[in-house]
Amino acid sequence: LVQDVRPLLTSVCETNQPLGLTKQVQLNATIPDTPLIAKVDSSRLQQVLTNLIANAIKFSPEHSTVQLTARRDGDLLEVTVRDQGPGIPEAFKAHLFEQFAQADAGDNRQHAGTGLGLAISKALIEQMRGEIGYRTPSGPGAEFFVRLPLSSPETD
Repeated sequence: LVQDVRPLLTSVCETNQPLGLTKQVQLNATIPDTPLIAKVDSSRLQQVLTNLIANAIKFSPEHSTVQLTARRDGDLLEVTVRDQGPGIPEAFKAHLFEQFAQADAGDNRQHAGTGLGLAISKALIEQMRGEIGYRTPSGPGAEFFVRLPLSSPETD
């Protein structure tokens, strides 16, 4: 469905706010005032962003902030989710989007999870002709991004 994704982004943030409150993590959103029109599967994009936000909250220290930012980058929509947690170990970065991959795998894991969220997210975003990735931010934390082609209601 071709639509303005800004309401979906706002909804995802509102839906995940209670999770942040349970860990005393603030969830902030920066969403532009101008429309961001893209052909997306709303429920699947919401699933991906919820996974990224939930991961960011899970790995964030108390009293920190998770930041969701949406912006136009040429003919692409880019949504980033950045936390202030420990970041991704260098040796694990190449395996982030593999099934069952977990940086804290083993018997003494600190965080629960199946290791499927990012692999599923990658498949869903690719079905929408987009990409999902990770980049090391300046400073502490982790930053994941989703990039999707923008469109216009008249052409798609």
